[in-house]
Amino acid sequence: MASLFAITTVTDTIPLASNRQGQVAFTVSNTTDRSFRSHVRLWSQPIAANAWVKLVGDAERDIAAGESQQYLVQIAVPADAAAGEYLLRLDMVDVSDPDESLSVGPTVKFTVPAPVVVKPKPFPWWIIAAVVLVVLLIVGGIYGIARAGQKPTPTPIVGITPTPTLATPLPTVTTGTWQGQARSRIGILSDANLFINQVKGVNFMGTFTERSSILLSSVSEVTIVGHVVGFNPAGSTSITFTDPTRIEGTGIVLNAEYDATIAGTNMNGYWFEPGAATESGSFQMTQVRAAFAPVQPAPASRKTSPFVGDFVADREIGKGDCLCAGL
Repeated sequence: MASLFAITTVTDTIPLASNRQGQVAFTVSNTTDRSFRSHVRLWSQPIAANAWVKLVGDAERDIAAGESQQYLVQIAVPADAAAGEYLLRLDMVDVSDPDESLSVGPTVKFTVPAPVVVKPKPFPWWIIAAVVLVVLLIVGGIYGIARAGQKPTPTPIVGITPTPTLATPLPTVTTGTWQGQARSRIGILSDANLFINQVKGVNFMGTFTERSSILLSSVSEVTIVGHVVGFNPAGSTSITFTDPTRIEGTGIVLNAEYDATIAGTNMNGYWFEPGAATESGSFQMTQVRAAFAPVQPAPASRKTSPFVGDFVADREIGKGDCLCAGL
């Protein structure tokens, strides 16, 4: 039978940190016109990796028709694990018919390095010799001072304060507004405004607004949902987000994918139209106060996402809609 769920991820390789841990996010979409009670199945190869992978959150969820949800999988490799390349996959089944409804997800890999063998350091015998020498010098000094009838002045001992160990920062983003420009593949520029108003762990949501540089009165706005996919200890964070729901206008392509890197207050990245093999354009933004007011939110009657991973598009792309005016 046809697959009930479409399963995607933004990477095919999971980097492991120095503590031999990593994580990867999968997006599961119900491609049918009815709701299902779904259940996640994690597959690993070699089989020893089954004990290292863990799904964050519930494995069994309700997914409405046309809805997409995100699943985060964490990896924690033990220190004595054999070095080599390991495979991981997230599959999905319908709880009511698990044997006939298996949807297989993409396979991602992670590489486990060889364990580092720390050789014991030899005992520093020179310290004992140095202590003995110091004791002899002190005793000799005290004896000499006593012979001279002088009272020795004790030397204060200064304690050594240990240097605190800084915790590794968690990969995340903060709420705020980014403003800049987006450029399409054919060179059309538009003013862009990204507003992140909700953050939950590695997930976030907000709005993306675009003002045409050709027709300044033309403004489009969409809801965006995304998550953090990587973190560099030097200070940069990699994110990805998509725009499943339109709020205003028709100048932004729905269900496009945006991949970006945040370094300080700067955000740089590329956007991809649905199904595109190469980038459809680029964007550069800086975190600032809002330079122009976002379009008013959609009326309460429209369907909007309660949070990341749970959304329903509020309209279909119909005849006459423009998908590339701004970007």
